[in-house]
Amino acid sequence: MNTKRRLAAVIGVGIAPLVAVCLPAATAGAHGYVSTPPSRQAQCAAGTVDCGSIKYEPQSVEGPKGLRSCSGGNAGFAELDDDSKNWKATPVSSSTTFTWNLTARHATSTWQYFVGGQTVAEF
Repeated sequence: MNTKRRLAAVIGVGIAPLVAVCLPAATAGAHGYVSTPPSRQAQCAAGTVDCGSIKYEPQSVEGPKGLRSCSGGNAGFAELDDDSKNWKATPVSSSTTFTWNLTARHATSTWQYFVGGQTVAEF
């Protein structure tokens, strides 16, 4: 390796961590959503139901533990709470498998599943 290439490599390795530290940090609010059976977020992402901006970030819906609203209490995603929309319901059994589309993994103490405002499972 010639001197110029070696110097460029050393500068790149030395500067890259500084650039990474100086860049603005993204928020860690995105967790994920149930994709199968299709949740309201999944239906918005697929365009099955017109939901406005939630289509582009269905993984961003998050609320305090125990909150049962589909919007997570976020006014920007209030369309998820609108029961007059043409949401597709999927019949499920007591042994239904839920598939998550996780975009940012975070430590979670419990996973709670609600149907019609009622807790149906907790893991």
